[in-house]
Amino acid sequence: MAMLVFFFSSRRRHTRCSGVSWARRCVQETGIEILPRLICAFVNREITEAEPVKTEEIQVAQYTGELDYEQMKNFAEMFIEMKGGFANRKTIDQVKYQSDFDRLCIKKGGLCLIALLNGSPSEENQKKIENLIEEMKSVKARFAQNPINFMWIDARCHSSLLKHFQLQTEYLPTAIIYSPSRKFYSNLVGIFDKDSLRLFVENALKGRIAQYPLKDQIEIDEQDCAAVHQKLDEEQSKIYEQSQADKDLEDEILREILEEQRKRQEELEKEEKKSKKKKKKSKKQKDEL
Repeated sequence: MAMLVFFFSSRRRHTRCSGVSWARRCVQETGIEILPRLICAFVNREITEAEPVKTEEIQVAQYTGELDYEQMKNFAEMFIEMKGGFANRKTIDQVKYQSDFDRLCIKKGGLCLIALLNGSPSEENQKKIENLIEEMKSVKARFAQNPINFMWIDARCHSSLLKHFQLQTEYLPTAIIYSPSRKFYSNLVGIFDKDSLRLFVENALKGRIAQYPLKDQIEIDEQDCAAVHQKLDEEQSKIYEQSQADKDLEDEILREILEEQRKRQEELEKEEKKSKKKKKKSKKQKDEL
């Protein structure tokens, strides 16, 4: 994979003099809205004399982090490491430990799309996870040439992570986009599917999305997720059993109330019939007199 890195400044001598009109055109055609900006132009294949580069093959990725040497170096290295091209990264890795998060997000540069899923080991839920990951793969393939890393976390197990993003387990599945360099995040708005994720990523790459500062460092606490899920399932089972018992009690009370009302209505109807008979008999006696 061939790569060129360009740095565009807002100073006139860098971008607006006639001698570098190509730079001004490049800024306009790549949709750069904020200067200064670092971009990487690359071709997603090996270049040979027999197969020279064609204009339509050139891809452009923008660096959205701070103008910090280490962060920009990590951004460039992300391209260098992927010698086979971005399209070969077809898997969506799971973050289980802090080392996973550092490797898949922090040290990669660019943005990180983190899917927050319910990782319950039940067979039904595992099928749901497979379907959600397939949705992510579709979006990842679409943005294969962009500096954005995809991963997922069992947020039901690592629930302490949710507090960083003002979320609760009831919101799962959902996703956030995190910028390690700028320390901000954005929340997915809408349902978790490929269309919502695609729009989410597009807006993030263009900077057209609500961004919130992250006050604390993201830390993935080590958990025995199998034990955590078992405990949570047992608690949910107890809550369900208790709610079912409460519902049964409420139903029983309601049946008793309805039965009392039925008996009272029957008594009222009997009294009304007796009263009518008594009035009718009294009228008949008066007529005879």
